[in-house]
Amino acid sequence: MNKGAYYSAKDLANLSGEAGCSVTEVINFLTKYGFVQRVGSNEPVYTKTDMDLSPAESISMLKQLVTAKTA
Repeated sequence: MNKGAYYSAKDLANLSGEAGCSVTEVINFLTKYGFVQRVGSNEPVYTKTDMDLSPAESISMLKQLVTAKTA
């Protein structure tokens, strides 16, 4: 995500090549911990906050959490 740009969940799924459900989990995690901010209500879009975390780092962190949760 580029700071100041806005993305829908579908945009992020297309950009990352990940399944929509995986992207939704990542977005929920990033929103919960303040890495991205949800704006809009009809079709939510997201924008990056001032925290620096790359998409690859985000996905890696979420995969670790999912693996730990299922272990």
